[in-house]
Amino acid sequence: MRKDVRKGKIIIGLLLLIGIIGVGYATLGANLKINGVAEVPSSSWDVHFKTGSISVTDGSVSIEENTTQQAATIDSATQVSYAVKLALPGDFYEFTVDVENTGTIDAMIESVSSKLGNTEITTGTLPSYLDYSVTYSDGQAITTKQQLNSGDTETIKVRLEFKKDIEATDLPGEATTLNLNFQINYVQADGTAIEVPHPVVPKCIRATTLHTETCSNIYASYNCREAGYALNATITYGNTTTTEGVLTTGDAFDCDVDGTGYNQRFYYVSDYYDTSTQNFNEDVAVLIYYSNVRGGVANTSGTAYMAQTGACTDYNGCNWYGPVTAIQQLPTTNQWSNISLYKDTRQILAEDNATTTAGGTLPTAFSYSGYAARLLTYQEAYQGCNSYDKTPGSTGGLDAKCQFLMEGTNFSNTSIGIYGPWLESPYTGISSYVWNVDSYTRRLLVSDAASNTHYGIRPTIEILKSEISY
Repeated sequence: MRKDVRKGKIIIGLLLLIGIIGVGYATLGANLKINGVAEVPSSSWDVHFKTGSISVTDGSVSIEENTTQQAATIDSATQVSYAVKLALPGDFYEFTVDVENTGTIDAMIESVSSKLGNTEITTGTLPSYLDYSVTYSDGQAITTKQQLNSGDTETIKVRLEFKKDIEATDLPGEATTLNLNFQINYVQADGTAIEVPHPVVPKCIRATTLHTETCSNIYASYNCREAGYALNATITYGNTTTTEGVLTTGDAFDCDVDGTGYNQRFYYVSDYYDTSTQNFNEDVAVLIYYSNVRGGVANTSGTAYMAQTGACTDYNGCNWYGPVTAIQQLPTTNQWSNISLYKDTRQILAEDNATTTAGGTLPTAFSYSGYAARLLTYQEAYQGCNSYDKTPGSTGGLDAKCQFLMEGTNFSNTSIGIYGPWLESPYTGISSYVWNVDSYTRRLLVSDAASNTHYGIRPTIEILKSEISY
């Protein structure tokens, strides 16, 4: 029968871990014989813990001030150490840290060792009241021959826990200091190197229910009434009737953008349009959020594409600097930490792939750095949403399958002042105009002044199709 060991007299453990990455380096053995003149690029070896990458799991014991305790810290490029006190059964300390290879030489693990003091940790060598593990962040074991290629990063997770369900006789008789050491030795990769077997955890899964709104416009013209909905009828956004393995515009997904679960709604628009190559990439899906945002949070307020500034002499602002005002409302990589953009710098293109507008030259490397999402492009919206029997700028040019672009706008309720989202793409012919989705007239692609605040910022994310369950 288990006893309430929380009432034991001494249940304090002080634990210290030093994680070390060995940086063994096998000498390159190739002999170069060169006739004539050639340049041989230099090679470098650099495997280390990434500065600033330590993240302590919520619920871990706190570090007491003015004690010998220490939060997990990268002491040097190849060593992490910490000292914590676990006072009660159930207390734990867990953190992750990134190992990166910024050299030019591929690496692999030569050896892994885990010790308590000077004793190799095996089954039965740890105190019975302690759980201790060092794995990759997804729980995969760290073993020999696993590769870390040049430019790659792996995340390691360390967890120490005072077991919850233990006998009173398992408790330490006195305060105990445990010195734990985990060491990974990397060497130059050879033909025996193997990939780390990370299972793919989907970032997005198909939705099982759809969002709805009520068509509450009293006027029969425009908005939802013009689209054929009766007063007080239910508007449903997106698709759930799908074909497995096939993506269709309007497919609804629930995505885990922040690591808290599949609780954020997105809709598939089209494949990713690479504005540098001016081609669609069929390996990457573009999904758009169900709502406009401010400060990265769902909101029905509008935001200018670019507010009027001294640099823009046009009365209505300008369009040739890109969405410099709009991006400030997008979710940051801290808010949506579980996703990232395929490319965070982009060539800004007009609707006809032009790199200039009437006002000036568009940015060749517009930066979304620090943001987890961007704005949808004209090309992506046209590819996925244009009603091909109508011109994009005509009333009803927005195909019904893309009605999701109007969720949370005055499409359903005229008391909401926002017409729809801005697109990333400026209008070629007018220096102050930018493309957007007009929910009032159900026009897919119209242009308006960049300083207009009647449009919203709707985050667009880029997800590898291999990371989507569809």
